Amino acid sequence: MGKAERWAIAGSIAGLISALIAIVAWLWPTAQTPVTEPAPTIATTATTTAESTNTTPVPGPASGSPTPIEGVTSTSPLIPVTTAPSVSVQWQGSLRVNDFGVLLSTRPPSAAQASPDIEPYTGGTIVTPHGAARWADSRDPSAQDCAELIAEQSDTQFNVARGDRFCVRVAQYGETAIALGQQYAFVQINGTGTSPSSLNYVDIYAAVWTPLS
Repeated sequence: MGKAERWAIAGSIAGLISALIAIVAWLWPTAQTPVTEPAPTIATTATTTAESTNTTPVPGPASGSPTPIEGVTSTSPLIPVTTAPSVSVQWQGSLRVNDFGVLLSTRPPSAAQASPDIEPYTGGTIVTPHGAARWADSRDPSAQDCAELIAEQSDTQFNVARGDRFCVRVAQYGETAIALGQQYAFVQINGTGTSPSSLNYVDIYAAVWTPLS
């Protein structure tokens, strides 16, 4: 093999090496560029644990619109008062009571089919078939206070105005009969009126105690 041929082969090899180096240099930055993946989204749910206390809340000043009986919720501030350990508040909240009246013993209160605990009447009047009494003290009552007040001065019909407060006797409904036991509610009147369909209503805020033993 002559000298000229050797130089030609060497030149070809050098050219091939230069081309390979150029290809590697072009590919190397691309291979080293990191790919950023989007961070996963994690759904979180906040939970609140209600703690029991030795106090019994009763109605504070009502706020917002009253809730219909079919779906009652409580949004008003509550005022805790000390009560007997065996008695607690089984339900409390705002609701609008229409002409059919309301059963306060159910959880939540429900529309009455007969013998309601409270029902509105004409001219800003309420009817309390099982007995009730005005609560005139500035402090809030306990279930025992209401029991004693109703035993002394119970009535079944009242003219009412916004802000009036009452102790109301609550009936227990069994499978075959209505029983008047020792269950009471504290009720604040938040307004009365007539609906567009000419039905009377009364807006109340109520705290219903479990029965006294």
